[in-house]
Amino acid sequence: AAPPAARPPTVGRPAPASPPPAPAATTPTAAAPARALPFDQLPADVRRSLPALAIGGAIYSEQPSARMLLVGGQLLHEGDAAAPGVTLEHIGQRSAVLRWRDLRYEVAY
Repeated sequence: AAPPAARPPTVGRPAPASPPPAPAATTPTAAAPARALPFDQLPADVRRSLPALAIGGAIYSEQPSARMLLVGGQLLHEGDAAAPGVTLEHIGQRSAVLRWRDLRYEVAY
């Protein structure tokens, strides 16, 4: 009996390379932003120091670009200045997160 015929090598495209391994769970990531404190839990002296904001209402959307907050008669979007030194960071369904200096605080509406 004759030995089985050897298969000739396949010529063509090389097999695709395997994807790079996923980063390990212990890979350091950027620090999460500090939790926003509810306005009513801020110390009284800090509340007095904050610029006064008159929030008239909000429009929430799943799309961040469509979210709006009415502050002092002006429609603001996330990232806008709500007052000198105060940045509107996030508009939620029932509250907004603002940043003043290094302080993140949440105002319910």
